[in-house]
Amino acid sequence: MPIVKISAINVALYLFICLNPYIKWLLPNELFYGFFILTTISLTFLIKKNVKNGIFINYQKKQIVFYLFIFIIYFTTPVFHDLRWGHMVWQIPFLLILFYDDIIITRGYFYFKKIMVWIAIFALIFWVLKLLHIPIPYFSYKPSFRYNPDDYYRIYGPVISLYSEDIAVGELRITGVFAEPGHYGIYLGLLLAIEKFNFKNIENKILLITGVLTFSTAFFGILVLGYIHHLIKERRITKNIILPFILIVVITVIAGDVIKELTYGRVLKDVDTKNNAIMSIVDSRISERFLTDFDDFSKTSKVFTGLGYFDQEDIPTTNWRGLIYRFGIIGLFIILLLIIFIIRRVDILYALLLFSIAILILSHRSYLLYTPSIYVLLFMATSVNLQQDISKNSIIV
Repeated sequence: MPIVKISAINVALYLFICLNPYIKWLLPNELFYGFFILTTISLTFLIKKNVKNGIFINYQKKQIVFYLFIFIIYFTTPVFHDLRWGHMVWQIPFLLILFYDDIIITRGYFYFKKIMVWIAIFALIFWVLKLLHIPIPYFSYKPSFRYNPDDYYRIYGPVISLYSEDIAVGELRITGVFAEPGHYGIYLGLLLAIEKFNFKNIENKILLITGVLTFSTAFFGILVLGYIHHLIKERRITKNIILPFILIVVITVIAGDVIKELTYGRVLKDVDTKNNAIMSIVDSRISERFLTDFDDFSKTSKVFTGLGYFDQEDIPTTNWRGLIYRFGIIGLFIILLLIIFIIRRVDILYALLLFSIAILILSHRSYLLYTPSIYVLLFMATSVNLQQDISKNSIIV
């Protein structure tokens, strides 16, 4: 039915824009807010009216909605912090999409994955061209959200690169169309988690190669979590799960010393005698002054509610400490509850995988959890998983 297809495409586009591609920087945010609120409300009404069982509400979904309302009140209203009407409005389509039947969400994922695969293909092509030093036309763009005033982007069309002055931060590290290689790596890692790290089809192999070339610590962390999940579930090592290891070695050998140095600097350099744990690697990326300031802050009553959306740009807010600095222990607790009630829709082993990935993101890039993007991806993962279980059971019957 056209309504189901259009609704699925709307879900895919909403999620894609939630991931903050560069097109969102070039146009007013109000344009996207208005568009997706209008389309999602209209399509939800049409689904309810014309699609049998298109709207599916059960107790689990009601719980998710309840905690999402708490999230909205705490993070976007002046009840506890400043009014962030943009963040508030951006959650409305997600609230409505939560009630869609899993079939519609799964079809939305199909279209979303197609978008991401095509971005990955273009990103790989441009990566090879840059590696060969072939000049590519571009135009420069300096966004207001970068803390470093020397940061700017080169926009090549279907892909972008992040530069700091004339140093290519995101050239050898694939950025796709997103703000940072690390962000892109997280999104690709979650996509592969939805795919259960199945590398048998060509699309997933493309996503894997692109993810490796982001040289994102978070992406490699998600791959490790995927291995652990696979070993627990299958209790054996398969050819499919060995592929990423082989791929990393092959790319490192082919790309030469530059990539070896980049890999060493991103993933291994921080693992020394002082930084021999994941949390130590995260801590090594922030200043000693911030660690001292946070230690002092943690001893005050503000540690429970945080300081809100303050303007002190010199204070890093990328890891879990940044979340507590802004929104306190209560904010952290609300985020964890929302994540838990989303992932409890699936079996315990897959839920643990998704929860582990969410915790990794929280510890590494906590600000990604202020917007709907990660929650929509997690909810989509549960819908796809539930549909796969239904399909398997129907085949068995």
